[in-house]
Amino acid sequence: MMINGCGIDLEVSTGIHPGGTMHHINITCPHCGLAKDVPEDRLPKSEVQVTCPRCKQLFPLSIGRQAAPQVATGPEPVGVSPGQKAPVTAKPPKAPLGKQSWDLSSQYRHLLVVVSVLAALYLLASVLLLFAIGNVNQIFRLQTIVNIGICLATMAITAWRLKTPLYELSSRGIRVRSTPFAPRGEIPWSDVVGMVTRKSGIFGAKNVQVRLLLGGGKSPLRELLINPKIADRPDQLLAMLQEQIPPLTAALLTATGRLETRHEGEVRFGSHILSLAGIAASRNLIPWAAVSEISTPPLVLAGYGSVTIRYSAGLKTSKLTVPAKMAPQYQFFVGTLLRFAPHAAIDPGVAKILDHPPQEAKRESAAILLLLLGMVITMAAIFISVNYVPVVRLKAVWSLAAAAAGVIPFAAGIMLFAARLQGRAAPASRMLACAGAACGAPVAVALLLFFLFPSAGYALRGDHAFRNGDLDAAAHYFSRALAATPDNLDASFALGMVYREKREYGRSFDCLQKVYLADSNNWQAFGMELIPDALLKAGRYDEALGWCERIQRDHPGRGSITAAMESKKSEILRAKSKAGPGRTEG
Repeated sequence: MMINGCGIDLEVSTGIHPGGTMHHINITCPHCGLAKDVPEDRLPKSEVQVTCPRCKQLFPLSIGRQAAPQVATGPEPVGVSPGQKAPVTAKPPKAPLGKQSWDLSSQYRHLLVVVSVLAALYLLASVLLLFAIGNVNQIFRLQTIVNIGICLATMAITAWRLKTPLYELSSRGIRVRSTPFAPRGEIPWSDVVGMVTRKSGIFGAKNVQVRLLLGGGKSPLRELLINPKIADRPDQLLAMLQEQIPPLTAALLTATGRLETRHEGEVRFGSHILSLAGIAASRNLIPWAAVSEISTPPLVLAGYGSVTIRYSAGLKTSKLTVPAKMAPQYQFFVGTLLRFAPHAAIDPGVAKILDHPPQEAKRESAAILLLLLGMVITMAAIFISVNYVPVVRLKAVWSLAAAAAGVIPFAAGIMLFAARLQGRAAPASRMLACAGAACGAPVAVALLLFFLFPSAGYALRGDHAFRNGDLDAAAHYFSRALAATPDNLDASFALGMVYREKREYGRSFDCLQKVYLADSNNWQAFGMELIPDALLKAGRYDEALGWCERIQRDHPGRGSITAAMESKKSEILRAKSKAGPGRTEG
């Protein structure tokens, strides 16, 4: 460190002075945590400003010869071993060394503010629309209410993100708050085994990722991914992590007792062979001394990740990828690989392979597939509820029940997988249970619908027959649905469409008229046009004109309906004029 104004370079070696024993004082930068031991006789008597050689920040230093040195009030910083004196500072820093918080950087904060403003505007528009439509269309009203709920949830989450630090480092450990649903506990430093820092280029930009391996005591190994780039002080965050956590290697894991690797001669996995001479693959032999890094894809949520071996080949670096397989043979292959390359840098995912049983990996993979299948089943259950619940006032309730039955366990399963982003592990059996519930609960809701309302099953079979062109079977099933539930307006409308295709326009009009008289609000313009059109094709021109006038009177403020009825009236008048007096059709 450089003491400004004195021209004294304090970047000196620590330990015993050549002339004998001399008392050293530890000086620590309150901004980045860099610590240096400086001989006491080289320190100034008056207060000066010190420039940190790492972060280039200034901080005051004042040590009197007669007064006892002032000890920092924060927790013991990185680099201070037991028995050493704590760092000395003249004034407590604004951000104590014992607790550093990193929020989202300004560019991401601006993005969150924009999202909040857009959600607020959409919320206002949805509320105004909700009051404007009233009870005109129940399905559209339900959709608007759902949109309002989404807007409120979006605003709440963005507000939480703006006020909550993303990372917090203290003398106790690391706290990561990536989602509002994550627990508030800290990851103690004793649980952090090692770290790997990797630079990667994404869309031409340099990105730094820090991957930590966690696993204190006998707890399972797990992974934590930290991206310093989205912190407001990425360099300082990265420097403090590097001061606190050693680089992750197989030798470090073996020394901590976390991994036990064995070697029983030559090991073969697929086309790759491990031996004392090196790695034999694709007619090449890679000596162990050339292996520099063993990595896996970051945060593999299910199963095992493939292993990538980077090695020096002349003046360039090449890589060899070993595909993953959820089997004990793959675990043994990876363990032997670490045994032969103990000093190569490894990713946490490599260590997790040895700590993760194949059966657990298979359950996790099955859970991922079931979660995806569960969302498809949930959408199908909602579709069935909207279209086949025979009672109009129960459509919204049943649809929400079907959505909740699938979304709640799906969200629970996703949270269990997302917990790995914060270095927390969840049993694969619990993930599998949530995924199974996400698939089974919507199916149960649909089956309950068909059990309580048999007309829903008849309507479903009628729809299937109608789409396949079997009009007689469709008419039979829709008639049975109406016999089971006479107030089933959807079945009545569908039966009217079947009669229309069969050119029985009088019976089609009777069904459509019944639906309109029961509920004239949940209609679009093209649907209302079918009523006078059926009378037109039946040759009942005057009745058709009367229905056009009635529909216009019932919906005076809907321009699309007015335009459709005016067009239909012109068509009816032309057909009536062409037919002549006293002539009818159908």
